[in-house]
Amino acid sequence: MTVSGREPCTKGNRLQTTAERVRTLTCIICPNGCEIRAENKAGEKEAADWRFEGALCPRGEKYALQEMTDPRRTIATSAAVRGGEEPLVSLRLTEPIPLGCVREAAEEIHRYTLIAPIHAGDVVIRNLLGLGSDVIATRTVKAAVKAVQACTVREEMS
Repeated sequence: MTVSGREPCTKGNRLQTTAERVRTLTCIICPNGCEIRAENKAGEKEAADWRFEGALCPRGEKYALQEMTDPRRTIATSAAVRGGEEPLVSLRLTEPIPLGCVREAAEEIHRYTLIAPIHAGDVVIRNLLGLGSDVIATRTVKAAVKAVQACTVREEMS
């Protein structure tokens, strides 16, 4: 179970059709932007079953293999803040998660309303959906000064 009390996401990433056995990817690892052709005649997800053409460096092949066998993504989003100078705080994941779990992870994050103050780097959700990735704040939101307190102080001074 996760800190949120929900079961871990178990949605896998797998080849679904013959069309997915041959795919062209644009590598995003370096500025070269290589067009990599990935082919798998066996229809399996094992590394040995894949052939890659077009990568100018080993990092491109590594990226393509990851993308074809276990695609992962990171999430950058926001959550509501109660009692803060700002109504929202920006958040991100500490590690990429399986592509099939992204929607469920985003829905889980948006279930939360955080309480100010929140500091950049604070872990706001540990081990999101049991996927081994924490959700952290990427900016600081200070607690709001309550207007009621300010009015009370002014009234006492008169």
